[in-house]
Amino acid sequence: MAIYQGPPRPFRLISLVQPEPKHLLAALAVADLTDEEKGWFRRAQTDDGCFYFVVQRQERLIGQIVLHDIDRKEQEALIGYHVFRPEDRRQGYGSDALKAICDYAAGELHLRRLVVITSLDNLASRRIAIKADFREIGPAREGPQLVVYERLPGGKNEPA
Repeated sequence: MAIYQGPPRPFRLISLVQPEPKHLLAALAVADLTDEEKGWFRRAQTDDGCFYFVVQRQERLIGQIVLHDIDRKEQEALIGYHVFRPEDRRQGYGSDALKAICDYAAGELHLRRLVVITSLDNLASRRIAIKADFREIGPAREGPQLVVYERLPGGKNEPA
């Protein structure tokens, strides 16, 4: 995998686009990101199990979203996302980006199960996952402070 290099992929309020490295690196430098989130772009340049997109709204860079730990055999992947600026949060951009990457993952990569892992106290991230038809399946094995959400084909996530 790598960095997305196709045409813009519009979805409601946003588009998933190919990153312009100069603009992206400037945005990453000032965004409130963890070290892991800052490293997604670099990781995607060398990791075959990673696919990176920039989230854009009307030509303005607003965030990033990445498929990672892609397992072709099991047809599944993890998803990470971040809206860079506080003023761009709570506008629906995150959930639109998550829905758009789910469409891409199912249609282009033929992935059947997508997973989001977030912290219990990150209510915004949890809302984004729920709005994108993910369902909470329980605590993460990485630690009790984390929770796992999954999305199956077509967003069919009725409780088991």
